[in-house]
Amino acid sequence: MNFLLIICDQLRQDALGFYGNKIIKTPNIDNLANESAVFTNAYCASPLCVPARISILTGRYVISFAGGHSGSGHSAAPRLSHLLKEAGYHTAALGKMHFDPCTSSYGFDRFVKSEDTSEHRQYKDDYQQYLAQKGLFEWGHGLDNWDIVWTASLLKKEDYVTTWNGDQAVEYLRSGRPKDRPFFCVCSFPKPHPPFDPPKPYDTMYDPQTLPLPKGCIDPIENKPQTIRQWQQAWDFNFCMQRRIQSNITSHYYGNISLIDDQIGRITETLREQKIYDDTVILFLSDHGEQLGDQRCFMKHFGYESSIHIPMFIKAPGIRPGTCDRFVNQTDIVPTICSLAGISAPPRADGLDLLKTYSGKAPEREYSVSNSAAGGGWFSIQTKKWKYIYYLNGGEHELYDISNGCEEENLARNPNYAGQVKTMQSALIEWLSALQKNSDPGAPLYTENGKLKFKPYNDKIFNSIKRRPLAHRIPDYLT
Repeated sequence: MNFLLIICDQLRQDALGFYGNKIIKTPNIDNLANESAVFTNAYCASPLCVPARISILTGRYVISFAGGHSGSGHSAAPRLSHLLKEAGYHTAALGKMHFDPCTSSYGFDRFVKSEDTSEHRQYKDDYQQYLAQKGLFEWGHGLDNWDIVWTASLLKKEDYVTTWNGDQAVEYLRSGRPKDRPFFCVCSFPKPHPPFDPPKPYDTMYDPQTLPLPKGCIDPIENKPQTIRQWQQAWDFNFCMQRRIQSNITSHYYGNISLIDDQIGRITETLREQKIYDDTVILFLSDHGEQLGDQRCFMKHFGYESSIHIPMFIKAPGIRPGTCDRFVNQTDIVPTICSLAGISAPPRADGLDLLKTYSGKAPEREYSVSNSAAGGGWFSIQTKKWKYIYYLNGGEHELYDISNGCEEENLARNPNYAGQVKTMQSALIEWLSALQKNSDPGAPLYTENGKLKFKPYNDKIFNSIKRRPLAHRIPDYLT
């Protein structure tokens, strides 16, 4: 049995046809989902690239390691790649891995990188070397991976990073893997993460005027925590919220997703060509979502549905296709693959076997929890009706009725919902206490004397991103 783990960067769940989007064109991903166990309530452990990927490969929340988000305690933890390599699998990492430290291979036999941060790119990863040999530059348009604006790539489709990632996967499946043993391959696309710059013709595939308006924008900004208000101001989200700008960002985001879908089609076709499709477990997910203007925000970073609600499905031999609405998250990947491979998961893995969850044999989670260090740090905890977000910076909070799938009105300041706030706080404290019992020595503590910790509000946190609004206003890219 082989394992193919496909990861997209910054792909929100509702941007795929199978999950109900009537505009996006993702026929290959939809076809794969139709053969899979699909999870409708899948959430990321953290809506940031590095911690999310640590959870995917270790089966643990990053805050369970010594030092948490800011430490290196995770570096010594066994990765899925280590476990499968020891079990005789050939292991390959293709694309954006975002390893920390960036020069580590973490147990992968084959390592072909296409990263998107300056730290990683200064080592001239494989994709950058490919472009240099052809005299090309990826970001010749002047944008980088944090700029919230749209444009068309100056590269041709065949030289664009998404196509290059597809090429690497196809080449590996055809000739890059040993044919005498099974493989574990991670195919990780850096897109649709910014810059929102699909190559032609994908930049004009979607008419901006036909795309839906952002959700969750009815609530007055004054009803949001200070952290969110300052976040919006620091990144100049109001400028990006202008309808022409927001809709063009979304149309280019969709274009990048459709290009990824084309590569998924090439990969599944190659699996069939090699006669290993039926013997290969395919697990598809993203590291986190993208706001696209929902709640007047862009990028990821937030505890809102658009940032943390992700696609996740698994095609495995003998598993009947269907959907499951139980809560699952990225820590479930390791125990699932270990179970299918017949090996033991690490003893401190936080996750559950997805297939046991799908069949009803695993205990059902009452809550889903996500966490981030961004903006001073926050936790979100939710049921299928209620979502509570707690901000460590200042101790503010939000409460939403998410029955309709979106955060509309912050009810945390409404005295009629004080009881629900207390219920969700208690649930978060209980969840954190359970996690801390299974954490490494030196892991951060977020509760004290039965209460959630907080720090006095620090308004200097957002100083480092004050230059970002300048990129939004480059006229060449807003015509």
